[in-house]
Amino acid sequence: MTPVTRGQLGLSASVLSKHATVLVGAGYVEQRKAVRDTRQRVWLRLTRRGRDAYQGHLAALRAIVGPSDPALWPAPRLVRREGSRGPVIRGGEGGALRQDPGDEPIALPLSVIRFSPVLTLSGTARAGKRFEVPFSIERAAAGQLPEKLAFEVSYDEGTTWQPTKTVGGTHLSLTHPAKAGSVSLRAKLTDRKGNTLVQTIERAYLTTK
Repeated sequence: MTPVTRGQLGLSASVLSKHATVLVGAGYVEQRKAVRDTRQRVWLRLTRRGRDAYQGHLAALRAIVGPSDPALWPAPRLVRREGSRGPVIRGGEGGALRQDPGDEPIALPLSVIRFSPVLTLSGTARAGKRFEVPFSIERAAAGQLPEKLAFEVSYDEGTTWQPTKTVGGTHLSLTHPAKAGSVSLRAKLTDRKGNTLVQTIERAYLTTK
């Protein structure tokens, strides 16, 4: 293995070789060998299958973490409205809050839907099968019975959405299409105080044959 790869991963040559062998055997990585300057060199490259598995793993982590991770929140925008003394704070999903100069800090009534599907180690689920996606309500609306709660699912990268039913108020009951692809999830919540949440997770996870 090249010193560059070992240095980037912080692994010894023997450990890296063992991991590469496993990844090659799983079809996630292609390995090419050649002799240069009298020394054998090895190049590694992700295959299409490996890239899909990697993206699926990231999607599984995003589904577990959810938008409660500030790094995944839609970036707020500060805008000014005519006749307003202060900025308007607008979130990525709409809705606005005005705070004038000198006002006390405001605790935003933010709620979060956390999805926690049980996926394979590569972050995927079986295509063409029924599948349950547990969910929970956290933050402002936690422990409350929301005024409204609805879910939608998309199997075409968010181009079209269809309603999906909940079971027992704890999980979604989905039927994956037979064709492998991705699953995107959307939740719409209104709490008892009228605060609304529209939360979308694109490519929450992938499905495979």
